[in-house]
Amino acid sequence: SYAIDDQSSISKMAALKSAVNNFLGEAAEINEQSGSELIRVGLVKFAGKESSEVGDDRYEEGRFVYNYSQIVSPLTADMSDLKNKVSALRHNGATRADLGFKHASTVMRDARSDAKQVVIFFTDGTPTMQSDFDGNVANDAVTYAKSLKDSGAIVYSIGVFDSANPAPPESR
Repeated sequence: SYAIDDQSSISKMAALKSAVNNFLGEAAEINEQSGSELIRVGLVKFAGKESSEVGDDRYEEGRFVYNYSQIVSPLTADMSDLKNKVSALRHNGATRADLGFKHASTVMRDARSDAKQVVIFFTDGTPTMQSDFDGNVANDAVTYAKSLKDSGAIVYSIGVFDSANPAPPESR
């Protein structure tokens, strides 16, 4: 399930990218209409080993290349740059939902104190450490999500699966 050419994962990843980029397009429009940086968005990816570096880095294990779980972008109002970063993401690795929420917590520390804090968790799979469901990853993800909620953030979770249609309802 880690293979780079896994067709079901690629189609799910394409659906995820479409959903995230649709969201970023809406955020950009709101910022443009308000004439300010009303909405700022950070981007986190979660896959395999954890990295404290900001970026879109990968590591090799044997013949496979995996994504680090890391912050891809801190909070920014530059939705165009974020769309480019989303488009560059590749599916390679586990689904470390716990590390995704952990990094989201780090990103949210830089939120404006007067801003509504919202975390949108987009996922295409089951919480895993490798390839099968991992209860520790799932439990830690829930713990981090609850911590975000307890600090005042609103947390949404959106799953994108094989039969999902990423188009907005009005265009289907």
